[in-house]
Amino acid sequence: EFPLLDARFRRAHGRHLVVPDASNAQVLLVTNQDIPGQRNYNVLTQVVMEKPPAKIQHPVTAKFDGKIELLGYDIASRRPAIVGAGESFTLTWYYRVLKRIGTDYKLFVHIDGAGSRVHGDHDPADGKFPTSLWEVGDTIADKHVVDVPASTRVGNYEIMMGFYKNQRRMTVTDGPHDDSNRVRAGVLHIR
Repeated sequence: EFPLLDARFRRAHGRHLVVPDASNAQVLLVTNQDIPGQRNYNVLTQVVMEKPPAKIQHPVTAKFDGKIELLGYDIASRRPAIVGAGESFTLTWYYRVLKRIGTDYKLFVHIDGAGSRVHGDHDPADGKFPTSLWEVGDTIADKHVVDVPASTRVGNYEIMMGFYKNQRRMTVTDGPHDDSNRVRAGVLHIR
C-alpha cells in the first residue's frame, strides 16, 4: 500500500514521503516532514525522479500509446561495455510519463542474437511502483538485473523492449521499432 500512499502524497504536495526507518519488513515509519540529519529510506526516491539524469548512456526516443516516452537506458556491468556469458548486468531504463496510464503493465526485454535470446522481462521498479501509479510528468528510473546464461554465444545482440499486459503489448507510436511493437533500443556485445 505504500506506493499508492506515496503517489497520492506526491500528487498533493509535489514530493515523496519520508521514511526515516525501514528496518522492519512488516511496518514502515513514515512522515510527511524531513527530519534534519536523518536519511530518507523511501526507495521510491530512486524510482520517481523530478527530471531525467543529465547524461543517459544510450539515449533512445520512443513512445508507447502516446502515454510513455522512453528516454534511453544505462548498462552497468563488471567490465565497461562488455558482458560475458554466465554474467549479470544491470539495465536502467528511463521514461517520461506523458499521459495517465491507468493499468499495470510489465516490461519485456528481448536481447536477441547468435540464434538465442536473453530475457529481461520484469515488473517496473521490481514491483515497487506499478505503471498504474505513474503520474503525468514523472521521470521513472527502472533498474533491473539481467542474467546472461552461461550457454550464450559470443556476438552482438539487439536489445528490444516494450510494455505488455497479458497478451497485449502497448503500441509503439514513435521511434525505432519492429512490427511486433518492440522498440529497437541498441546493441549489447556479449564476449
